[in-house]
Amino acid sequence: MSEVEIIKTLKSLGFTEYQSRIYLTLSTRGPLNPTEISTIANMPRPNVYPSLERLVKEGLVLRESVGRGPRYLAVPFPQVSNILNNDLENKMKLLEQAKKEFDRLLSDGQYTRLSPSETAWLVSGEEKITDTFLSLLEKAEKDGAGHLEEISQQVKGLGLKVDTVLSKGDPADEVIKTAERVKAKLIIVGSKGLKGGKPIPLGGVVRKISRYAPCSVLVIRPGRPGKEG
Repeated sequence: MSEVEIIKTLKSLGFTEYQSRIYLTLSTRGPLNPTEISTIANMPRPNVYPSLERLVKEGLVLRESVGRGPRYLAVPFPQVSNILNNDLENKMKLLEQAKKEFDRLLSDGQYTRLSPSETAWLVSGEEKITDTFLSLLEKAEKDGAGHLEEISQQVKGLGLKVDTVLSKGDPADEVIKTAERVKAKLIIVGSKGLKGGKPIPLGGVVRKISRYAPCSVLVIRPGRPGKEG
């Protein structure tokens, strides 16, 4: 593994760019003083001190116990691995505790939180976009199935037999394909009705069904308020 790859790995473990350079330099050439670290690691000397102090504080680098001009030495990586594992375990415990607190806070009825599917949010990243799309699609399917079941029960209450179909795709195309498959003799669709006492032109979906349907199409227009349609 090259030095560039090692630095990349250290950064993925939470090291900063400068911390990664310093740790690698001290691991392969230490002990060194800050001036030597700056030269070998090819980084500005003022940036060496804060990064060194952070590494010392986290127990990843040792400082020579002298009054002036101390040198520094990297802790062997197996020990660093143990330190990082312990840190990860502590963070996981804190994460689990935080989750419980959030669940308790949101379940006591004092706060109402919208789900991401109930409004519009900015989503970035291919994986997140895909997950969000699938979540919205699943919600739409559940809502559609629930609506169909409600209508089906109402019609069955009238003594009629009902078969429901929930399809994905262009609404007009799906209605036409279903009508062809079941050999329908009549398609009944609703229009948008009236506005201001004047008929509204049929929507694109209804127009397409009326034009390409394999059978007769009955378009139901709602009556005016106060009158039967």
